[in-house]
Amino acid sequence: MVFPQATIVITGSGGIGTSIARRIANGQRIFLSDVSQVNLDGAAEALRRDGHTVEAHLVDVSKYDQVKAFADTAAASVDLLGTANVLDAFYEVAMPGQSIVCVGSGSAHVMKEEVPLEVLDHLAPRDALLSHPAIQATVNPLLAYQIAKRGSLARVQLMAKAFGLKGAQINIISPGMIATERGRLELEGDMLRAYIEMLTKESAMDRLGTVDDVSNLVEFLVSDRASFISGADIVVDGGVAAAQRWKRE
Repeated sequence: MVFPQATIVITGSGGIGTSIARRIANGQRIFLSDVSQVNLDGAAEALRRDGHTVEAHLVDVSKYDQVKAFADTAAASVDLLGTANVLDAFYEVAMPGQSIVCVGSGSAHVMKEEVPLEVLDHLAPRDALLSHPAIQATVNPLLAYQIAKRGSLARVQLMAKAFGLKGAQINIISPGMIATERGRLELEGDMLRAYIEMLTKESAMDRLGTVDDVSNLVEFLVSDRASFISGADIVVDGGVAAAQRWKRE
């Protein structure tokens, strides 16, 4: 009997995504997607040079038809999914033993402005997800980003039961300031660099995170050791959110 080669599915070919691929692939086929052809080609080639079998797909996760086609292609044996925006598509191909880890953002836990609860827990169908009046009225780009990440968390929690009925697990991790290439570019701006340095100094660990900090957690969550964990949100931010919540004047 011939068994299909186990498959790892990762959406996003940046530093975190490729670090996760290297950590958990271990001879398994990698389905890798990204919205940027340049980034996708570079990451796929780097993984192939390391000996991995990679199938690269250009996918815009904001377009459901593209995500659905990607999910159907990888449906033979899906072990990991690295984003929160494709849950509906991958739910249709969920199977027993599947473990989905969505990568959110620690910014969902450090919102400064008051946001109505009905916005934070907004769970409309995907075709009406942005139709809430309060969301449409949001003009602060940072707040809009934070609301989106909070929405990813709410959706994971909502769908945990549905995935569980199929024998699958789903969790979300919320990384804070991680030292990736994109993060280094953000540090080139004086204002943002000062803000990040301030948050880092106030945090419990007093340092930026590494991609290994994130991939270590993902490796655990997709393993048998995490078989009783589902619908969870794990913050990987070095204690930034905790420090902001209980900040001493």
